[in-house]
Amino acid sequence: MHNIGSWFSYFLSFLWILTLTLITIVKSFFSISKQSSNEVHRGRRIVVVGGGIAGCGAAYALHKAGFDVTIYETSEKLGGNAKTHKWNDGITTGLSVLAWPATYFRNYIHLLHELDIQTTTVKLPFMIRDNNQQHYYAHDMDNTELVKIFKNDLKRWDKIINMIRKYTNIYCNSELSMYHMSYFNVFNYIPLKLLCFLFNISDRFYSTIIVSVYSSSFLTTNLRYIPSSILPLIDDLISVQYNRTPTMDTWMMSTSDDVFQRMTKNIQVNTLTPVTSVYINENNSHIYINNDPKCYYDRIIFACDAESTLKALNKQTSLLLQTLLKNITYTDDDDISFIKGIVHSDANVLPEQYKSLLVSKYSNFIDVRYDHHYPIYHNTFILSSWVPAAKDHVNLKPMLVTYSSDQSILSSINPNLIEGTIYNRRAHPYLTLRNMLISMLLRFVQGKQRMYFCGSYCTPGNGHDLSLLSGFVVAHVIGAPYPFEINSSAKRDFLRLQRIMGLE
Repeated sequence: MHNIGSWFSYFLSFLWILTLTLITIVKSFFSISKQSSNEVHRGRRIVVVGGGIAGCGAAYALHKAGFDVTIYETSEKLGGNAKTHKWNDGITTGLSVLAWPATYFRNYIHLLHELDIQTTTVKLPFMIRDNNQQHYYAHDMDNTELVKIFKNDLKRWDKIINMIRKYTNIYCNSELSMYHMSYFNVFNYIPLKLLCFLFNISDRFYSTIIVSVYSSSFLTTNLRYIPSSILPLIDDLISVQYNRTPTMDTWMMSTSDDVFQRMTKNIQVNTLTPVTSVYINENNSHIYINNDPKCYYDRIIFACDAESTLKALNKQTSLLLQTLLKNITYTDDDDISFIKGIVHSDANVLPEQYKSLLVSKYSNFIDVRYDHHYPIYHNTFILSSWVPAAKDHVNLKPMLVTYSSDQSILSSINPNLIEGTIYNRRAHPYLTLRNMLISMLLRFVQGKQRMYFCGSYCTPGNGHDLSLLSGFVVAHVIGAPYPFEINSSAKRDFLRLQRIMGLE
């Protein structure tokens, strides 16, 4: 009954977004016109709300173009979802947004080159345990119990990935990119769980393997409504196949802190300064921040989450924008699995049988426990096994971050070995067809009342490169040139996202 209700709710959401799309298109045809180039380029004082990669990306491009940019950030430092931690051993590492696929993150990689930040390639193998049966599955292990149990599922899954890849190539050129988008791709409209049902993928394989592996990237165990069209991309990043170990790039000795500090050099940054109110005067000539008459700007870029944007605007904008922002859903709306992570060095959260192997080689251990057929996930990120800043140190304690929706698991961690907590509230919008369509509808409100929007909910997916590039796109609309003209492949991704966001 719960599944029927979920699918019915999904169907209603789909109808709602189609209706809203039609109304918006009709309304825009009669009342919305393109901004003139003079209007776009008028005003040099820009305020950016949110100091994550999208906001800093917009500020970086605008500052290079000579604009006067100010960033407001609620936290004590810039970074957004890219969080860091200084361990008791004196080593600073990232806690999230630690690695990226070199093949796809072209703009982020070029940014790192521009900032003179060195990178290296690392392997990130996963290990999974079905706790009820005490069976294991792991990259680089071909003889585990779950490999034998899921033999047929693994073959079917590979066929599904190859089928979608071939079908998608009909609408897209052969260049690998996260920014290929076609409305005619039927797999955009088939959710992941439905696809698994249609192709006879077992529920146990879906819950134990697919969700375990992919949830680490999406920060949610609710993957049912992910559009199937992105599966080849996900498989390229982190394959569920045991003989395809994920390989990504990471910083050599730096962290995301270094990236943000260098991006915002000579830019006015106000940390620990939440934007609680935005006032636009009657003739739309100036925007005032936090009721301060001295803090006025010509343009505002919202690079924070949708909820914070709504609160700051306080209904001072169109019904369309309010409706779009209110209906963006986030992974923590109904899944608490990744809201809170414990930063610690207690290796007893790992199975005794494989503890030494996990600490020395693996990047993730996911323990799946079934309670009346309902899976509960405990995901431990193992940083000390692969992060370059930590790997070469002798006698280093394990560096672990454990997430679980079961508070008893988190409570079992030795309190003397706990170093901190990481929170991921409003970190990731759900990757669903509904949110994807909302992100594309935002084109009809971009630039109205001198307001622009970038970040994860403004793109058709989650990812550092996507958010960074969305910042470049809105900066370009305001008047900043694309910053990496010499990189043709990165420029092509920029042009693709421009088309997706409707800001060409």
